[in-house]
Amino acid sequence: MLNILKNILNGLDASIYVTDMETDEILFVNQKCKDTFGIDTATGKKCWQVIQKGFSERCPFCPVFKLERDPGTPVVWEAYNT
Repeated sequence: MLNILKNILNGLDASIYVTDMETDEILFVNQKCKDTFGIDTATGKKCWQVIQKGFSERCPFCPVFKLERDPGTPVVWEAYNT
């Protein structure tokens, strides 16, 4: 089942990555995100080190802050390769 989900997410024309909300470590990155941000292996690295380079901690605009305040609320977020 997990491989099916990975195949679906890798086939989307959207950059998707999944992080651990407590550690900010990347758990999954789809192929579009790897291509867009020029990353090969990101699993286990901090999202703000790989996706939003130049930060030493969670980005001030990180959607995790909203998710912590309002769990279950959908969040649309656009990251830009900086």
